[in-house]
Amino acid sequence: MWSKLKTLGSWIFYDCHITGLLVFINNDIFNCCLPFVSGTDPLEVEFYAYLGTELSHVPVGTTLKFDGVGNNQGNGYDNSTGVFTCPSSGLYLFMVYIMPHEGSEVSVSLMYNGQGFAHAAAEPSFNGQDITGATARAFRLNKGDRVWVEVINQDSSFWHSYTSFSGLLIHR
Repeated sequence: MWSKLKTLGSWIFYDCHITGLLVFINNDIFNCCLPFVSGTDPLEVEFYAYLGTELSHVPVGTTLKFDGVGNNQGNGYDNSTGVFTCPSSGLYLFMVYIMPHEGSEVSVSLMYNGQGFAHAAAEPSFNGQDITGATARAFRLNKGDRVWVEVINQDSSFWHSYTSFSGLLIHR
């Protein structure tokens, strides 16, 4: 079964067993098959982490520590620091979802070795509709490179469970 996520004018489809990846950019299809995955074997490196509790009044420059970990194949994600440290060189795809809490506007940056490369922002609810922010970015990483999510908007508050950080190795 294929799921999809929207990223800045493109659609990325991924299957629940993570055996392939389809990327639609300007209506062109790029099929990124994962050659090191056979059948439904798990990926060599993948993680999914989320906030286990709401975070309130988080200052600028704070690394979000996603304490709930759904999976951490390859042990690259450290929930005590909020940092993914690359265990194996290759092309990685990272995704961040955020949802504001307590009427806060929230903005985060996907950081790669100390520099922000992708940003997500979300505003408080409008007419009862929750407004979320998301970003996705692929990076060619070397072993030991670090990726994390950092708050870039003053006094941000985040909903638990709806705020998450994930990544996977898509090609060696």
